[in-house]
Amino acid sequence: MTKLIESFISIEAILHDIGAVEVLKKYGSLDAQYQEKEGEILAKKILSDLGYSPERTVRACYIVGNHHTSSKIDGLDFQIVWEADYLENLKSFKINEKIIKKISKLKMEKNLYISILIYSKKVHLY
Repeated sequence: MTKLIESFISIEAILHDIGAVEVLKKYGSLDAQYQEKEGEILAKKILSDLGYSPERTVRACYIVGNHHTSSKIDGLDFQIVWEADYLENLKSFKINEKIIKKISKLKMEKNLYISILIYSKKVHLY
């Protein structure tokens, strides 16, 4: 993976929840569909203001605008952002090894999820 691709993934990861505050204000909830909608709008403005190319802006907005919808994953960059977001929220899910194997496509991530699962059963994470 090139440094340029890594930097794009970093931007997408940073922006993926950018709509959460707006959604909470507007709708009084953090519903995934609203986060995707509002996040895409905000990401487009931010990336355009920063001078990102239209191609990169469209890609980042697609990921931000669909980051709760696993059926929309269409590339390694999106897969990485989706799984990182899932990892971030892992503590709040009731999860087991079967679910981990189903959701993870990256071998490294499967091992990480399983390690977290084992650790969380031994140590209270909150």
